Amino acid sequence: MTSSIREYLDYRAFLREAYRKRHTARRSFNYNYIIEKLGLKSPGHITSIFNGDRNLPERLIEPVAKLFKLNRRDTEYFKSLVKYNQSAKHKDKDTYFSKLVAFHRKEKKLIDPRIYRYFSHWYTPVIRELTALIPVTDANAKECARHIRPKISPTEFRQTLELLVDLKLIRKNEDSSYERIDSVISTGDSWRSLTIHKYQRAAMDLAKDALDTISKQERDISTLTISISGHQFPIISEKLKKVRKEILEMASADDTADKIFQCNIQLFPVSYTLGEEKNDTK
Repeated sequence: MTSSIREYLDYRAFLREAYRKRHTARRSFNYNYIIEKLGLKSPGHITSIFNGDRNLPERLIEPVAKLFKLNRRDTEYFKSLVKYNQSAKHKDKDTYFSKLVAFHRKEKKLIDPRIYRYFSHWYTPVIRELTALIPVTDANAKECARHIRPKISPTEFRQTLELLVDLKLIRKNEDSSYERIDSVISTGDSWRSLTIHKYQRAAMDLAKDALDTISKQERDISTLTISISGHQFPIISEKLKKVRKEILEMASADDTADKIFQCNIQLFPVSYTLGEEKNDTK
């Protein structure tokens, strides 16, 4: 009755959904049953884990996997997912992220190798765009790397050029100059892949840094806090989709481009649905 763990990037979301299904199928599978099996003191302990108020302790990872009847391979995925979600350092997150990717790569599921390689680093799309703005060659790669903000190393710049050539997103000419092949690229429906999740996280980190490092005259960052009904959400999402498409078309038609911008558009809930209790696991 559990959902496929490998469809999730948030172990808590998996546990909430898995619990809902198990509880619906068998009412005796409730919080009291879980805390008894895990040796916890109160139902509040498990709900605080489900809702993100408390981390899942290392000692409980395997017992929880067993409780929700995960097989050996799914249990290994669950372990990496828990550590990915609960790691505080980006370096640790990247380590466990790579382990999650490995599961999907072996199964040829979710991860498109081209998408994975292209979006593995935030600066790969930036360097690709840069080849359309200025002359980029093997000889001036070090100088070209200085155009990227935040700063990256010349080695990272050169390695990315090689990657883009390999992906056939830029070409290397006989004079050792690089040329962009396609004008724009979009993830489309590939947003579900793990690597897009990582890329979007990096893009949002760039936006946070921009508040402190880039002047107001060079950036446009705004926020809206709105109240809407459930049926309005997909309508607004569709409008945002159209806006993204229009922006891409404008960028494609701009023959006078002289700078590269990152455009993030986000819409997500910051409250529970009215009438939905905080300890509800839905």
